Amino acid sequence: PSSVLYENLDRGFKDHAIEQLISWALLAVGLIITYFSIDSLFKAGQPVMAALAISFWNGVLPEINRYLVMEFETHHTTEEIEDSFLSKTVAARWFTSSIILYVVGLDHSSQI
Repeated sequence: PSSVLYENLDRGFKDHAIEQLISWALLAVGLIITYFSIDSLFKAGQPVMAALAISFWNGVLPEINRYLVMEFETHHTTEEIEDSFLSKTVAARWFTSSIILYVVGLDHSSQI
């Protein structure tokens, strides 16, 4: 088992759950910031800048996720690290690429 991270095997389920909770909570804060930054650009009448902001956040969020996974979480295998990173990245990109556009579009449909 070359993917086993032996130094993390002493970490239990409770510790892992707390680390996941903190990591997801920090990601949620980042997504809230993302929403308000994009919404403020639409309110300012700058839909092109809002589209660029969505692209920017889609590029930055994976790096934020990588930091969260590597700094706030301990995993027993490298596959668990990849799973955690990918689930956070998919959730973040889904939020910025579809949910934000839908919610913001309801308020600013004349600009879209």
